[in-house]
Amino acid sequence: MLLLEIFGNKIDKTTILKTWKNHNQIFIDTRIQLQEICATSNLNELIRMKHTTNMKHKCKIKFVNDRLKELKVLRRMRLHILWNILKYPKYIKYQQINKQALYNKLLLKCHLDLEQMIEEMKVYLQQLGFKKRK
Repeated sequence: MLLLEIFGNKIDKTTILKTWKNHNQIFIDTRIQLQEICATSNLNELIRMKHTTNMKHKCKIKFVNDRLKELKVLRRMRLHILWNILKYPKYIKYQQINKQALYNKLLLKCHLDLEQMIEEMKVYLQQLGFKKRK
């Protein structure tokens, strides 16, 4: 009964019963054999899934890598802007940051959705308490 509870959702019951009989109804031997069967079936399933989802996986990895690159550039640009504001508080104000210059600098760093990145940076700076004046 314990073997059916442990392996019932992983292996069909006939396989469990056949393995039990083949190992002369010795619990530990049967359990080890059933664990090997589970490991082998899981490995075969993973190999099959790998082949079928390889392209989907590559697309997801590319998307994640692009997003990580975008976030890294965004973080560096935020730090750059904040550093310049803090270093030259009398000369550089948030409202004086040239949108086109920022856009050109971001374009040199990456070729992702720059408009969205600029909007995220504006929101981030406003959350920090900076206000853009017209």
